[in-house]
Formats: sequence, C-alpha cells, structure tokens
Amino acid sequence: MERINFNSGIVRAVITFIIVSLTLMLLFWLLERALNINFFAQTLLVLIGGGWSAYYIWKKTEMGYYK
Repeated sequence: MERINFNSGIVRAVITFIIVSLTLMLLFWLLERALNINFFAQTLLVLIGGGWSAYYIWKKTEMGYYK
C-alpha cells in the first residue's frame, strides 16, 4: 500500500478545507443567535470559505511556495 504524500497540493488543500470548514461551522454555531442567519446561508458561507482557502493553499503549493 502506498503512503500518502502530505506535501502534495491536493492533500494540503483537502486538509485545509476540512479545518477551515469545521472552524467556520463552530463559529457560526457559537454566534447563531447574534448573527441571525439561516442554515442555508451558513452552509453556503462555510463552503465558500473552505473552498477558497483550499484553492489558495493548493495554488501556492503548486507554485512552489510550500515545500
């Protein structure tokens, strides 16, 4: 069985997506009453935030910023 290469861009992007999405979900859960936004908007913001950060990390890795 082949080992996972944690230095590849896609693996870093997936890990970043998971961490950022969970962080945003926790933030929205803690601020649910104060923000007063519905579940659909929360889900959309989590997906946009996680996706953007994953794309950013993936591009930076492919360009050689992270080694």
